[in-house]
Amino acid sequence: MAKKTIINTIYEKIRNLKKDHEFILSDFCADYLNEYTLKEFSEFYSRKAERFSIREAIIELIRLVDDKGKKWDKCLIKILKLNANYIEQKGYDKYSPEELIEEFNKDRTPSTANDGVTPEMMIMYIYYLRRFNDSSLPFLIDQYKKYSEKIETAKKYMDNTLKVEIPEKLKNTLFEFEMESSITEDSPGFPKDDDYFEQIAKRNGFEYLPEKKMMVIPRGLILFYLGKTEEIFHFKNMLKDIYRLLMKSLHSLDIQSARVKKVFDKMGPLLEENAKLKRDMQKLKKKLSFYESQEQVLKNKLQMEQSKDKDAVIKELKKELNYAYSRIERLEEDIANLEESDTINNEIENNVTIEDTEEKNEKTGYSLDPGNFIVISGGNWNSKSREEMQSLFNEMNCAVEFIPAEDTLRKQDLISNADLIIFDTSRHAHKYYLKIKNLNGNILHISNSNPKIVKELFNV
Repeated sequence: MAKKTIINTIYEKIRNLKKDHEFILSDFCADYLNEYTLKEFSEFYSRKAERFSIREAIIELIRLVDDKGKKWDKCLIKILKLNANYIEQKGYDKYSPEELIEEFNKDRTPSTANDGVTPEMMIMYIYYLRRFNDSSLPFLIDQYKKYSEKIETAKKYMDNTLKVEIPEKLKNTLFEFEMESSITEDSPGFPKDDDYFEQIAKRNGFEYLPEKKMMVIPRGLILFYLGKTEEIFHFKNMLKDIYRLLMKSLHSLDIQSARVKKVFDKMGPLLEENAKLKRDMQKLKKKLSFYESQEQVLKNKLQMEQSKDKDAVIKELKKELNYAYSRIERLEEDIANLEESDTINNEIENNVTIEDTEEKNEKTGYSLDPGNFIVISGGNWNSKSREEMQSLFNEMNCAVEFIPAEDTLRKQDLISNADLIIFDTSRHAHKYYLKIKNLNGNILHISNSNPKIVKELFNV
């Protein structure tokens, strides 16, 4: 009996809140319920759950509670309890008002993101705990008004964009006024000709009494029309909830799509760079593993040479250890270069500006000696243009190597030993230019990855 009293009290509080905030119950259900949580309410549906869409299932539960249908109290207490468990599990009940506002502004809900909280969820949580005089309720109701305004903005946008006509809020007083106007024959355009009503009576088998201004019709027909009128109003009320859910879905979809786009915009380059770093790290790990095994071999040799000349053995081992240490130092340099490359690679840009303008090649007619080795650093060279460049330098009895901007530090040896560096500023980093300049001062510049420009340098 006590339980019945509690749930009735909560129901009255929600109904009073709906006087000023008509959609708060439907907004709450739409925010919390999703295809997984809805399965727990199958006992309350009028037909099998699998025949429902998510939206239909939510509408069914809202109508059940609103109309106090069969098991409405169990249905309401169940969803309130699940919501309370979720809020306490996530820790939202411990949040300050400022923290809650930050969460509300994220527009994340359990129904769309399996995370987040909304003002109406917090209101229903407080109602479930029967803290009807809680000091945070005015704050939460004010936040719900702001949240609801976002949905109304989406509704106006849809009205203007799709030209969809949606019924305004139905009011019984308006219906009663129209009905009374028709009965008293005061409504605009009401027919005054008795012949008109005689024809209606004749077509439908009614009896028209002109002196009394009355039509005699079967009483069953009256019941039928009254029943259908009631159904129409019921459907219109349900339609409002359906439309509200649609607007909320569109609003959530718009928020989520914007987030997904931002993530994907950033993910592409990061994933590509991450894959490259993983490959490089694998190579370095293999090298480390090799040197660790070599160290173990040396230790084993030392043990095996116990009976031999200690000085000679130690001398030989020191020699091998020095070699190993030098390789380790080189490996550490490779790791440092990789880390430095990772930093500079983030600064690679299109159309790099070189401040040392006096060093830019301003003329053509450069010559190469047979057997020269040329490095083309940076740029955006495709397979076709690469093949054309290979053919060009082959004809000049020279060799060419393309080094992407990202591989500058890993291929310093090639750059140092090159007879000529062609620095392509169409895609590079200024810091790489300074490093290349220190390694090899024999630099020509091009601003486009185009074989024609390179040919012009050598008057070919």
